[in-house]
Formats: sequence, C-alpha cells, structure tokens
Amino acid sequence: MRRRRNPGRNLPIAIIGSLAIATILYILVAIVAIVAIGALPFDQLDGAEAPLATVLDEGAGFGWASTIISFGALVAITSVVLTILYGQTRIRFAICRDGLMPRRMAYVHPKTRTPVYITAVFGVLIALLAAFVPLAEIVKLVNIGTLFAFVLVNIGVWILRHKRPELERGFRVPFVPVFPIIGAVLCVYLMTYLDRDTWLRFAVWLAIGLVIYFVYGRRHSRLRQGEVINPEAELPEGRA
Repeated sequence: MRRRRNPGRNLPIAIIGSLAIATILYILVAIVAIVAIGALPFDQLDGAEAPLATVLDEGAGFGWASTIISFGALVAITSVVLTILYGQTRIRFAICRDGLMPRRMAYVHPKTRTPVYITAVFGVLIALLAAFVPLAEIVKLVNIGTLFAFVLVNIGVWILRHKRPELERGFRVPFVPVFPIIGAVLCVYLMTYLDRDTWLRFAVWLAIGLVIYFVYGRRHSRLRQGEVINPEAELPEGRA
C-alpha cells in the first residue's frame, strides 16, 4: 500500500534526523582526529589539506584507506554543491515569483518542471567563483551568509508566533521564544570567529542586496501589495 505524502510531518522528521546523524558523524570525526595525533606528530599535520588521509597514509601505512577517505571527501563536496544549487535556485525562484527580482527569471520548464534560467545563472556564477576565488574565502563567505540566514529565521519564527498566532503551520517550533533565542545567539557567537575581511565582504554584499530591494523589489513585491500567490495555478504554462 502506497503511503500518503505528508510534508508537514515528514520534513521535520527528515531535518531533525539529518541533523542528529550529522552531529554524530562530526563527533566521531573529532574523536578520530584526536587519536590521529598519536599516530603522526602534529607538526606534520599542520597545513595538511586532508589530515586524516595523511595519518592513514604516512602514519599508519594504509594507503588504500587514505584513498577511500579522499574519495569520500570528494563525494561529500559534490553533495554540498548539489545542495547549494538546489537550495539557492529554489530560494531565488520564490523571490522572483514574488516580484522581488524580475519574474521572468522564475520561468519553469514545462517538461522538467525546474527553474531553468535561475539554475543556469547560478551554475555560471558558481563556476566563476570556483575558478577565480580561493576556496578558503568562499567557505568563509558561505559560513557567514548561512549563519546570518539562520539568525533571521530564528527571529522570524519568534515574530510570526506573536504577530500571526492563527497562521496554519505544518510544524510548530517548541518552547518559543527560548529555542529561537538560543539558536540566534549561537549563530551570532559562531559568526564572531570569522575574520574582519569576511565581515567586510559580507557587509558589501548585504548593502548591495538592500539597494536592490529598496530600488526594485519593494515596489514589485506581490505579497507586499496583498496579492495571494497560488503556485499550482501559475506553473502549468511554464511561467511563475
């Protein structure tokens, strides 16, 4: 018997389950890293691009295990790239559909049912960044951008719970405002560990985004004008 899809129930379970699995894996990796120091002097690991692979290869003499870890890292990076592409393209799709950015960019291919223009633009931008910007700097910018987004999400949950308590929700965050405050504070705490240059770049990008919003998006937002967006009614023709 085919189970009925219930995103309101399944998505929270998937998100919390994924976070739990990732947390356990990170703890295990940290434990292995501590043990690895006993197999190889720490000064030989300083600056290594793949410390665990280096320990297995040079310290323990297991070259095949080092290859497996390197392959696993490659697979992990690929999955992260796909996650970013999926997430960012769908976020921009929602932004364009609302009118905060040109709605034409939210074109959906009638066969694949995907936002082709946005996906193509992001693919080119990510390729250019990967080609000309050092990976370490990209990681810092991704970290500060993601953490800042989490801060806004936590604050938004708190505000919506007070201003729109009647709003139908597929999942209700427990212990509001305690959990949102803890989440926002922890994200800000992690952001303080990023260097000054990362903060300056983030401030520039944030300023550019605010200019686009106040010059273009604010006047074209359909939700701000009180218009109700019905995705199911708008997508059959391949347009947003």
